[in-house]
Amino acid sequence: MKIKTRRVAMASAAVALVLPLAACGNSNGDESTTTTADQASPATEAAGNFGPDCATFQQNNPSITTGMEDDPFATAAGKNPELATLTNAVGKAELIDTVNGVKPGTVFAPVNRAFAKIPAETLNSVLEDKPTLMNILTLHVVKTQKLTESSFTESGAKVASVQGGELTLKREGEDFTVTDPQGNKARVLCGGVQTDSGPVHLIDTVLMPAAEAKQ
Repeated sequence: MKIKTRRVAMASAAVALVLPLAACGNSNGDESTTTTADQASPATEAAGNFGPDCATFQQNNPSITTGMEDDPFATAAGKNPELATLTNAVGKAELIDTVNGVKPGTVFAPVNRAFAKIPAETLNSVLEDKPTLMNILTLHVVKTQKLTESSFTESGAKVASVQGGELTLKREGEDFTVTDPQGNKARVLCGGVQTDSGPVHLIDTVLMPAAEAKQ
């Protein structure tokens, strides 16, 4: 009974977090034929920065897009002012060592304003629910693959996350998007930020894992 109650509680927290994101997101109902993203070798260097906000970030604060080349993922995020809320969440979930241990890999990092879309009460609740928080955060991490600009395809390329859920990477005109298992779509604001572990792609929406089936 305790296990069942815990699963229901985790699912309820995740649903509460998804509802405001769905309202703010720009996902649509179109279905796309998908392909599998090519796996890059550990020696493959990520392409340069891409995305609509790279120039603005660089102009306003160069530390958002540069200066993290010698740091693993979580350490690099801790130096990035756009990732303050994400860094706090990773710390609360006790995932710093886990995330830093992913090499090579790719991280889709929600910027501060992505978390600001979530009502404060809901966000604070999730931040105190370690299992749910871990489930959400590990969806943003991909092992062994250094995903670059070319990994986003017009038909949609699927990649598996550390959490187990699949993410769909798509290029739509000048936009690069990441769609989570629930169909929520995040836009890449600036991709290809280099760390010692691999590229970080700054996104505008928190990704959500698939809702657990009710028992």
